[in-house]
Amino acid sequence: MKTSITSLKSSSLLLALLLAPTLAHAKLIGKVHAIKGNAFIIQNQKTLALAKDMDIEEGAQVMVSDDSQVTLGDFYDRRFHVSSGSHIVLNDMNVILQKGSLWSQSLTTNTKMTLSTANLLISSYKGEYIVTYSTAEKKSQLTVVTGEVDVASPREPAFRYAVSAGQFTMAIPDVNDGYPRTPTKVGYESLMAAVHLFPGIKSQDAGVAQAQAKPQASEADRSIASVNEKKGEIIFMTTIIEAKREPASAAGEAQKYFVKKFTKKKLVSTPAKVRVIGFQEVKSASSRKPASSQKVQTQAPEIRVNDSEFLKSYEQLRSQQPKNPQEVQRLIDDLNSY
Repeated sequence: MKTSITSLKSSSLLLALLLAPTLAHAKLIGKVHAIKGNAFIIQNQKTLALAKDMDIEEGAQVMVSDDSQVTLGDFYDRRFHVSSGSHIVLNDMNVILQKGSLWSQSLTTNTKMTLSTANLLISSYKGEYIVTYSTAEKKSQLTVVTGEVDVASPREPAFRYAVSAGQFTMAIPDVNDGYPRTPTKVGYESLMAAVHLFPGIKSQDAGVAQAQAKPQASEADRSIASVNEKKGEIIFMTTIIEAKREPASAAGEAQKYFVKKFTKKKLVSTPAKVRVIGFQEVKSASSRKPASSQKVQTQAPEIRVNDSEFLKSYEQLRSQQPKNPQEVQRLIDDLNSY
């Protein structure tokens, strides 16, 4: 009897061991809702091409190719949008982001969902957020779009704080000892850059969804902000008309050079006198008269006493003078003798 009981226990244990892998592999945790491009799934030790409506089992790994995108869903009313070049591991109520970007959207508050990277641990109920992880920089970044999530370091899961909608945080091994930084308000450009990693996915927030609807300028349509689009005319300004300009010091004879240039030009007649210094014709010294050579007006020549004409006129005038008495004449002669 004892032997039979022992055999029964051994058979039950053997059956449980045989069924354990089957039961584990049979647990479904979600489905593939949409796929753009190419993606692969590794489960049951097989690698298969991912297809729409495919079942996802516990521990499955999903790898999304470049220029592709996948939308997965679990049984707790959550959607996981996985961008191109991403790699994730799916478990029940837990997702591990190995690399790339993931956008989580939750429609219920009944269950708590966790998402983790190498240096960031995220837990949330209702809301949506975007997580990115770069293997090159070992950098994790969380951007909360709606709702509120708790963040912590995987080394200390109990030490966590809340990140509200419109905020972001990041974790880098060499910064702040690898712990998540204090939440900071996210800018509009950064938010749009994050949501544009997932083309065609609309946010639950009406304001963000409206911003997503605005057309985005393509790389071909973009131009440098400092470029003036007004049409204009390019004016070329020159100072020398001649096609070939030679320096003034050519051949060491600057004056000859400019004399040659001036003599080639046709002068325009003008009533104004123009004097070009250094190029006027200089008259010879023989044709120039000094200022001292001009005639100076001289005085009339003096009349000499012994001039015959003077004596003749004198005698005539003397004969006409009245005679003086002898005494008067003598007095005159005496006075003349002095």
